[in-house]
Amino acid sequence: MTSEIIRVSSGGDLLALLPYVVGFEIEESLVVVMLRDGRVAMTARLDHGSLVDVEAVRSRVDVVLAQHPDCSVVLAAFGDDLDVCHDSLALIETMVDPEVLVDSLLTDGRRWWSRLCNGDCCPAEGRPLDRATPAVVAAIAAGISPLPSRLVLTRMLEGPSAQRLDELAPLHRREKSRRRGRNTKRRRVVDLVNRGTTTRLGDAELVELAHLVADVPVRDRAWLMIRPDNAEAHQVLWSQVLSVSPDELTMAPLCLAGMAGWIGGNGALLNCVLERCREVGEHLGTTYSMAELLRQISWTATPATVWRTVDDDEADLLTGG
Repeated sequence: MTSEIIRVSSGGDLLALLPYVVGFEIEESLVVVMLRDGRVAMTARLDHGSLVDVEAVRSRVDVVLAQHPDCSVVLAAFGDDLDVCHDSLALIETMVDPEVLVDSLLTDGRRWWSRLCNGDCCPAEGRPLDRATPAVVAAIAAGISPLPSRLVLTRMLEGPSAQRLDELAPLHRREKSRRRGRNTKRRRVVDLVNRGTTTRLGDAELVELAHLVADVPVRDRAWLMIRPDNAEAHQVLWSQVLSVSPDELTMAPLCLAGMAGWIGGNGALLNCVLERCREVGEHLGTTYSMAELLRQISWTATPATVWRTVDDDEADLLTGG
């Protein structure tokens, strides 16, 4: 995240910059960009393959547009097959009021086109996509860099291998046998999270955190420690906890990572969390209330500005401390 204003001057500029906005290199996707007063208010990414369920897509787009009624829209399709990009854009264009649709762009990664160009601005062969525009240079200078692919995000949320779980088994047995009151656990989770968001915790402490946040009020105490200015550190911490957690302890740290993604403006991480929650839930045959809350946040495109940071005393009161 940066407070620096990064300006774009063309559709090609925006296409080159979008991976820095979304957080990873975009492949085979359509991105809906919501603009408020010429600034990006939010983005929503859809896989081309997901657009076959037209009514589900229409519902999703309607919700996003309703959440931002004062915004204009740019559509951007990325993919090797330009026919697929055209088809995706044509579908979503029917769902957006032409009065608010600023542009409908597509790129194969080398060249780019605008479907709304009605003159000679877009030759049939397209225009070269410059990946070193002033906007991209400004993003890099501000310390923003996209991940190589969305797969990197999904791997952040993976649990340990079977061999790794065997190595961690003594630590998990110790935590299962430990008996502590809830207030003691709350104080301990605050201490571990404060340290874990500033330095790397060891395996024993990460395993301890996994067991602590399995208790919902203790999990909620950790949740209330997430703020916009420390959300990225929380994303890292809870991904580390996931790396030592068996499936039955996965949901709490997974959802805390998702909340940190939402609060910190990392919608891509939030959506990866939801996919992983669905996988774990199906495997365990259960649901998890915080996962349902995250799903509603994503579905309704709820802005992170609704999140209110609380102080320690209020957090203790809210979680029964």
